[in-house]
Parts: sequence; C-alpha cells; structure tokens
Amino acid sequence: MLCEICGQLSVEKLVKLFIDGDAKRTAPYYRLPDGAWLPHHISYDSLVASANNGCEFCNEIRTSCKLPRHHYRQGDGAKTRDYDSVEKVLESLEPEDLSGNTQLEICITSSRIASVESKRRMDTLIVRVGRFDLVVEFKLTCPRGEQQVAHPAPTQLLIIATEENIQFGGYRIGRYDISPDLGSDANFNVAKSCLSVCQEKHRETCVPIQSTTLPDRVLDVGDSEGSEDLQLLETDGTQGVYLTLSHSWGDPAGVLKTTTQNLPQMVERIEFSAMPNTFQNAVTITRKLGYRYLWIDSLCILQDSREDWEISSAKMGDIYKDSALTIAAAVSTGSSGNLIHIYKEAPVTILRDALKINASGDSHRSLSIRRKDKFEDQLLDGIVKSHLATRGWALQERYLSERILYYGKRQLYWECRGLLCAADDDEPDKYNENEFWRWHHGPQDIRNSTPSSTTAEITPPKYRELCSTWYSILEQYSKRNLTVASDKFPALSGIAAQFAHLTGDKYVAGLWERDLKIGLLWRCEDPGNSRRPREYRAPTWSWAALDADVSLGFSDRSVVGTLHDAEVVDWDVKVAGRDRFGCVQSGHITLSGYSWPLLKIDGDISKAGIEHDAYFGHPIFDVASEGNSGNMADAYFDTANQRFVCGWTEPKPDETGGVRPESLTLFLVRMIVAIGYTGEKVPGPEETDTPHFNRHAHYGALILRAVPGDKVLYERVGYLSMYCTLSRYSQAWTKSTVTII
Repeated sequence: MLCEICGQLSVEKLVKLFIDGDAKRTAPYYRLPDGAWLPHHISYDSLVASANNGCEFCNEIRTSCKLPRHHYRQGDGAKTRDYDSVEKVLESLEPEDLSGNTQLEICITSSRIASVESKRRMDTLIVRVGRFDLVVEFKLTCPRGEQQVAHPAPTQLLIIATEENIQFGGYRIGRYDISPDLGSDANFNVAKSCLSVCQEKHRETCVPIQSTTLPDRVLDVGDSEGSEDLQLLETDGTQGVYLTLSHSWGDPAGVLKTTTQNLPQMVERIEFSAMPNTFQNAVTITRKLGYRYLWIDSLCILQDSREDWEISSAKMGDIYKDSALTIAAAVSTGSSGNLIHIYKEAPVTILRDALKINASGDSHRSLSIRRKDKFEDQLLDGIVKSHLATRGWALQERYLSERILYYGKRQLYWECRGLLCAADDDEPDKYNENEFWRWHHGPQDIRNSTPSSTTAEITPPKYRELCSTWYSILEQYSKRNLTVASDKFPALSGIAAQFAHLTGDKYVAGLWERDLKIGLLWRCEDPGNSRRPREYRAPTWSWAALDADVSLGFSDRSVVGTLHDAEVVDWDVKVAGRDRFGCVQSGHITLSGYSWPLLKIDGDISKAGIEHDAYFGHPIFDVASEGNSGNMADAYFDTANQRFVCGWTEPKPDETGGVRPESLTLFLVRMIVAIGYTGEKVPGPEETDTPHFNRHAHYGALILRAVPGDKVLYERVGYLSMYCTLSRYSQAWTKSTVTII
C-alpha cells in the first residue's frame, strides 16, 4: 500500500524537475539544485505517521533513516557529522536548529559520478530530510525481457535476456532486477545474452568465437543431457571451441590434479562428484552455455612433470587468448569455493511496481524501489577488488582473455573488448571508464597483436605508449600474490610474449632492451614490507628480484635525454627453461656513465647530529657539503625497516653519534632537463643537448653496493630521485663503468 503522496510519484515528474533544475551538470552525492527536488511529506513526523498507517515506501524511508548513513557530506556541520543515522541526527538537534523544517524531498539521479549525461541513465532516488544534507538512497530496478535466439551450436535455441530498458526523456531509467541464485536460469540467460551481444554487435572490437587448435589437453564435459562424469582428452592438434577457468587454488592439497601416475585414469573417466566445487561449477557452466571443452590448469597440465609444466607455461598466454570465454571465480578463495551460489546476505525489501513512469499512470510498465545494500558488490568490486584480483597468475589470464564471465558475490559481471557491465546493467562512468581500461585491462594494441603486425608500424610515440602500459601492468602485478615465488616471470610470460611479438623488442628480465634505461628506474613503494627471496630469481636490477610493490613513475616523465645519461654497454640474461620469458638463471648489465660516492648512516639517526628530515620507509639524502638542506633527494631502498640518512660527505665523528656509516655508490642512469621552459639556451656542453629548457633537472639514479670481496661487480640496493639546479653538482659526478648483477 502507498499513501496518497507516494502514489503520486512518477518518473515523469522527477525527470522533468531534474532537467529543469539544471541538475544534469551536478555530480551525484553532492548538493543538487533545490529546483531538482520534488516535495514529499511536510515533516519527518508526518512521514512516520504515514509509515505507521501502512505506506510501504514511507516505511522504507523511515527504516533507511534508522540505518547507518552511507555518505557524510562535505556540507555536514559538527552537529550532524557525529551521528551515524539520519534519525539520530534529527533527535540530537535543538528546536532552534530544526527551525520547524524537516520537509522531505525526493530527487532522481545516477549512482555514478557524471554518468547521468555520459551514460544517459538514472537509477537512484535520493530522499532528503530538511536542508541539513541528510539523505538516504534507493535503487530503481525493472525486470528484463526475454526472446529466443539461435545459439552458435546448430539446432539449439536459447532464451536470453533482452537489453530493453525503461526509457523516459532520453534517459534509461533503473537497473535490472537480478536473481540472488547465480545458478538460476535467469542468470544463465544473462550470460547467454552477453555472449550473443558480443558476437553480433562487437565485430569490430572482439574476435569472433571460432574453432581453433585445442590445447594439448582439455576436459571433455559432454553435454547437459549426457552423463554427469567427464574425461580428460589428449587433443593431438584437434580443432574445436573451448572455455578456460581462472581461479585461485587455495590450499594445493585440496586441488584435484592430473599427474603422470593418474593420467590414464583421468583420460578414461573423471567422476564429477570427486571434483572440488569450483571445478564442478565450471563444468556445469560450460555445459549450460552449450560448449563441450574446458581447460583447467591443474587438470590439463601434469603437475609432477617439470617438462610438461614448462611447455604448458610457455603456451599459457595463447591458451587464454584463444579460448571462447574465460570463467572467472572472482570471490572463491580456493577450489572448494562455489561459483554458483545463492546470495544470502540480509534480505532487502523490494517494493514491486512502486513508481509509475507517467504521472497519468497509463504506462504498462513501472519500476521497483529497494533500499541500497551498503555492502553489496558493484562493478569494480566484482572485478578489480575481488579475491581473484589479488592473485598473480590471474592478471594475465584476465588481460589476455577475449571474453570473461565473472561470478561475484552477488551477481555476474561481463568483460570483453566492447563491453564492461554487470548483470544489473551497471557500467563504469566516464570518470573511471578510461582509467579502468587503461590500468586494469590495457590498450588493445598489445592484446590485438597479430602476425601481420610489424615493428615498422610501431612509431616512437606508440612504443612510448606501449612501454608506459607495460610499466602500469608491472605496478599492478607487483601488488599481487604468488603461491610459488619462482612463478614471478612465468605468471607474466604470456603478456611479455604479446609485447615482444608486437614490438620486436628483446626481453631483459622483466624489462625491454629499447627502454632499458627508463625501466631500470623502478622503486620500491614500501621498503619496510619488501622481501628478497632466498632462492635466486632475478638480477638485483630487475623488479622481479623482490616481493614488493613497485612503481615506475619515471616512465611517465619526458624521455628527452641529456649527455649525462648512462649508456648500456652490455647485458646478458640466461633463462632457466624452455620459455624465453620464463624463469631466469642469471643476468648482468654493464653501464657506462657518471657516479658519485655515497655514505649511508644506518641505525638510530636520532642519535646523529646531521640535519635531516627523514621518515619511515623513505630516507632523505642530505647534501651536507653545501650546507643547504633545501636540495634534498628522495631515496627508496629496496629493503629497509629503519630510519636512515645519507650524505655526500663523510660526517665528523661527533655528528654520527656512534652510528656506523656504509659506503655506497650513486650511479646516474637518466637526467631529464624539463623542469620549466625558457627561450634561453643553457650554457656549457655538459649541461644538455636540448637548448630550450631552464637550469633545473631531474636526476634518476641507482644506489649500488659493491659485491663483498669483488671490486668490479655491484648489486642494486635502491633508487634515488633528485631535483636540483642543473649545474650545482654536475662537476661532482665522475665517469665510470659498472657491472650490476
């Protein structure tokens, strides 16, 4: 039942106020113009009375006012900010604060910043109580339609969800209702719909699903009408269409595996009931979508054969790239987790058909209203903030897959080159759409590399863009976890192979030969939590030598070099197996350039008398000889858990407070002269070969330590970034050649 006021609400009224009130230029969750709000009950007491009399919408508003607030606005004063619900705020205010005004008002808008105009969608009702910026939020939903379509498999018709939205005034209104059962026919229809849309409408962006050479082994799941059991198929070059599974193993002991010992049995028959939940669900999904073959790493690679693992690891990128669809177990923490499950969070009341489209009520369709669940996962939560997004191997599985169907906590999510959306039709808005593709999926250039691509087509600006993308991938990858530490290179080898195929560049232990000087200037973001594995994994100059979050910020700066830049004299990397993008056995790089002796004062620097401004994790380098603390540099040691200070001059004994100094070497790799513009030529041949910049420069340097017992070899221990007047220290650098291992 609705009260008279709620019964008069309509999309027509709300949209007209929104447009006339010029609210479309205002981002949601901020103050909307007063003209965009439709008056509701005259006071909060009136709302409560209506709720007590049985109005369902008034009751939902009151319930929301009792719950913790989702948003604390910048306009909240001290009197409203300290209380976690709208009702508690109202109870706390004095009569003079209320001024007798608790008028309720309602506005329609979008849940996404600026997506009202960019996506032309309105899916949210905001209810405001008084003028205190106290708001509660409701979602608008509508059911999907259905239609029959032909499936790629012959003679099979599918019922799929249509993409018909309720529209009014040029805006799509509401999101779709979703089934809490991720294994329901409704959700399988959503998945089929996404596949159909991709095949029919994304012909310019997405590779069509077609028969390809199957991986060496796949699971033959049969069909939904046959036996529940399945078998492992050794394909021997057979053509077909297959799906892949991207998942987190969890405890390896609980993962069903194929080995050299049980291979004959797996080829003969795999009992469906003996498979862990994640695998069972993946088989069911494959069958329901009408496909026969499925690739799962632990079952299709011999887990006790290093040779088979190396062969398959080298092909991993192509396995995911050539699959018709990747099924992603987004929230499962191990193979015992369920992709197909029922969302069982506290139920939220849905007011069916509670909002009319037209004020006259003559439309045959209407919208449902539900309270927003504060903890429900949304588009980005289900994809880039899920458990799977923390796993190292899953990055290239996502990056290289043509199409991905994510099974999240509450709903399904779809990703292909032409579409990124949720089952409820949520999409990224213009503020995060470009960033999402840029940082989490990458440009199509790397993913779309084909045999027709030639290095001649890669212009310097395009190569610069591709390298920037590679460094962005590394930053994302470094934040992920690997169960096996030695997988650092193999888990990224598929993307590396695509990059090499496109550019023709040579892979140098996680970096690229043509951009080696820029690539060397990575830094550890959190030295206190970084770790160097006991077993050798990479040379110290490679980011892969550490388990740490790394950043390659230098890569985004100007690449105009100077005469101070180091030259790569020689490099050599020996791989440990068959994959040239895989595990590394040894490596070195020889650089010719400018160096500077450095002194690290380690320990409790509070006992040292040297001026400094150091803080945990980021040591500060003090140019003590200049007597000017204004010229300081940010240093990032690769592994460190204490405060320290470094200087270019030997401190006096009474300055160190007994703290032991350590001799290091600062080696200049890159110097950029691009800090400010002037038409005045910088004097001096040592300054720069670019005449149109001023006298300031950005130094990017490696901090090196001599290998104990060796006077020739060095190892990297950190990175230093320094801004200063160009000529101030140029005479202090001395020419040298170093070999770093």
